[in-house]
Amino acid sequence: MRGYIHPPSNGSYTFWISSDDASELWLSTDDDPVNKVLIAFENSWSPARVWQLGGDEESAPITLVGGQKYYIEALHKEGTGGDNLAVA
Repeated sequence: MRGYIHPPSNGSYTFWISSDDASELWLSTDDDPVNKVLIAFENSWSPARVWQLGGDEESAPITLVGGQKYYIEALHKEGTGGDNLAVA
């Protein structure tokens, strides 16, 4: 999944990812996908919307400018069984 986020105000934002199976969450420093950096990931799997299983599902706080557009992308790998992907 990919798109853009528009923070409502200046501030420090923390992002989370949860998935079954592995996933990565990327955020650009602006609206250009070429500037994206990995900010959080799920190594194996988690139940739907379980945000913290002791891994790197939580990003460090990221300072964003209100009203500016930022490119965001979530990559998801499904193995077997059920699947889910959520970002908060």
